[in-house]
Amino acid sequence: MWRSVLAALCLLVLAACGQGTQGASQTGEQVLIASVAVAPYPDAVEVRVFVSDLQGGERVEARKLSLPERQAFEQTLKLNNYDRGPEYAAACFVPHHFFRYFDAAGKQVGEISVCFCCGGTASTPNIAAPLPKDATYQVLGVKYDALETLLKSWDVESEIGC
Repeated sequence: MWRSVLAALCLLVLAACGQGTQGASQTGEQVLIASVAVAPYPDAVEVRVFVSDLQGGERVEARKLSLPERQAFEQTLKLNNYDRGPEYAAACFVPHHFFRYFDAAGKQVGEISVCFCCGGTASTPNIAAPLPKDATYQVLGVKYDALETLLKSWDVESEIGC
């Protein structure tokens, strides 16, 4: 088992090498070192989408994702690795979309929260990977256009309260 985990980790690091690399910033902004694919919560057997109700703050289940839908969602995720942290944080981060991961016993093992208003994303527990060379800061990101297209195909609203 450890060999499989080590092999997967090596492949992840090798895949990250050279992808998304940019030259040093002359403006003092963060420099993207690498952007890598994510396979969140591999022990989960089920993913459900919840949407926040703005009136009461209640999270209402929108749908259970099929395996192809889960794979499509996870293809929108990426771990972005930067040379340093941001100089500022998002002003709002009031997410309205929650992708909850459950194991075979029905226990929630993880959650990815997405805010279309500010472009923020969070995961609990945190999703992380080893930092590539020259990176000191890592953040979970989403390809928002692709995710919005998926949500629309599932009849789930993306722009809520923005």
